[in-house]
Amino acid sequence: MATLKNSVTSQKLLVSKAENLASGLKMGEVEASMMTQTSTPDDLHPTKSNSLPAYAELVAQNAALLEQLHQMRKEVQALRDELARLNGEALEYMVAQKLPKPLLEKMAAEIGRAFPNKAVWQALLKRQNITVKRHVRIVTEGALIGAVLSYGISPELVIVSDDAGQFNVLLHALCWIHAERILAKLVGFNDPQRKVLEKVRKLVWKLYRDIQVYQKNPTPEVKVTLESRFDEICKTQTCFVTLNNALKRMGRNKAELLLALERPDLPLHNNLSEGDIREYVKRRKISGGTRSENGRRGRDTFASLKKTCRKLKVSFWEFLNDRVRGENAISPLPTLIEFHAQARE
Repeated sequence: MATLKNSVTSQKLLVSKAENLASGLKMGEVEASMMTQTSTPDDLHPTKSNSLPAYAELVAQNAALLEQLHQMRKEVQALRDELARLNGEALEYMVAQKLPKPLLEKMAAEIGRAFPNKAVWQALLKRQNITVKRHVRIVTEGALIGAVLSYGISPELVIVSDDAGQFNVLLHALCWIHAERILAKLVGFNDPQRKVLEKVRKLVWKLYRDIQVYQKNPTPEVKVTLESRFDEICKTQTCFVTLNNALKRMGRNKAELLLALERPDLPLHNNLSEGDIREYVKRRKISGGTRSENGRRGRDTFASLKKTCRKLKVSFWEFLNDRVRGENAISPLPTLIEFHAQARE
């Protein structure tokens, strides 16, 4: 599983705008509300005073506010109409996933295009004769990433994962607990191997704890020291060949394991996402999978809503009642997420 982390928490997402504008107000009602809130005071009315320049300035301000509202509507409509987009970020992903060059050239020829729905996207795949399952997956994932980034999601978004390949997108960091698990599974065949294995594991966990301390007060000097210690551990040669190979593998993942030195705000593990999916895993073990696609979507949607409400300290039961009854007394979840993110800054 993966954990998402974005240090640019103050970024205004269009998704939040869409949720806010979808609160039920019609355009005319919003405009009327704005005009009411910015109504002209008596001392600025042109027929009741000589403040004509001030009145004209107020009218101009109202016009500017209404123009901003119209522009926001256009942005939100574009967000709702765009499922996938072919842009530079989409092509970068396809290159990283080693999409064959002829197909890359075909996608580059379509750069700049947006796709409002699945049917239009599949028509492009058919026209370009992209039928191999792996190729379809790569170009589709690239176009989805292109659309997500065009919405305003930061390309500096970090995904902390257990090294599963599907999570190697944007900035990728590795979970230390999963990385060390390779060492934990090793079994020495004699006393020297068992002793050296125990020693190396202690060094790894000591480094882990020191990185946690560094995150609270990062300094360039400590960063260099921690990197050197990591290299020293991974280059260790012991009497245990399997351990040596495991350490080499850990060394190849240096950039992803030590990304927290560049981004001290990152967690060193993905326990949060593992915990979020634990309920789903338990249900799957007991009841098996769903019997239809609608069942799967219903299960996943409500599980996501429940976990999101819990993280925002909102009663899931009260949230459901609020939406079913149409009261809308509880703010949209994207708005609450943005509020909590700004409060942490």
